[in-house]
Amino acid sequence: MKESLEIVKTRIKSMDMASQRCAPDGNASRVSQCTAEHIERLVGCAMRWSRHHTPSLPACTTHEQFMRHEEESLRLRSMDEQDYFEATGCLAACDRPRFELVSMASSTEKVVGPNASSSFNIYLSYSTGRYEVREDYLLYDFGSFVADVGGYLGLLLGHSMYSIFSSVVGLLKDKKK
Repeated sequence: MKESLEIVKTRIKSMDMASQRCAPDGNASRVSQCTAEHIERLVGCAMRWSRHHTPSLPACTTHEQFMRHEEESLRLRSMDEQDYFEATGCLAACDRPRFELVSMASSTEKVVGPNASSSFNIYLSYSTGRYEVREDYLLYDFGSFVADVGGYLGLLLGHSMYSIFSSVVGLLKDKKK
């Protein structure tokens, strides 16, 4: 049996904002470690073979503990980024890759060889050699707003002062005549 998977990579560059938090200096390894620590605290034991395990917790030894780890991992995987942060306290990196499966093809052609019955092949490929970059950036911040309001107020005040001055000058000229 053969499986072909086509993957699209998108590079996400988000801004750290109150409504959508991310870690500007974060990386995937730090997020993985934070997530592993969160799950281990919930379950009360550590997966010793994981490179992100918590040494101060006892090793997981029962089937129930392993299943609890798996259930919590699946629950977290189904969340969007904001819910994930609220549940775990783990921030995603602001600059991170995202991979999406765009197509999948399956073939049941016979594989010939001594291990033909247990053979399974997976082929991964990018749909193109390029990737999309999605970047958040601030177009108009509060400082720009204050500067614009101040500029307009100054312009209008200046125009008002000029109007008053020219009216006074006009009246004085009329009085002299």
